[in-house]
Amino acid sequence: MTGPAPQLTAVPTLDELVQAPEKVVLLSPEGARTLLCGVAALLPVLIAQSSRDTEKPNASPAPVRWLNVEQVVAQFGVSKRWLYTHKHLLPYSQPSHKVLLFDADKLTKWFQAHKGGG
Repeated sequence: MTGPAPQLTAVPTLDELVQAPEKVVLLSPEGARTLLCGVAALLPVLIAQSSRDTEKPNASPAPVRWLNVEQVVAQFGVSKRWLYTHKHLLPYSQPSHKVLLFDADKLTKWFQAHKGGG
């Protein structure tokens, strides 16, 4: 008779999982969700960083500042409902089903261009 598979008591770091991917099977479902949400939130930033032009070492563009739904609601005075309804019109990234991020600079420009027009 075999017992349940052993589970890790602490969520391993990303470095630990890169070195030993087999540890993923030892995560609890909650630990896996926590790690997945963290990685999903990093994806757009990692993609942007990896696609930077490495040929121009002196030209360092400002890093993208990502805003979550709550931050957009507070900063721009829109409701969550309005934001989700109009997201297809806005500059956003959705690295996972549960995470919605907005590029702060592009969103600010969008609201400035559409101020009073909607």
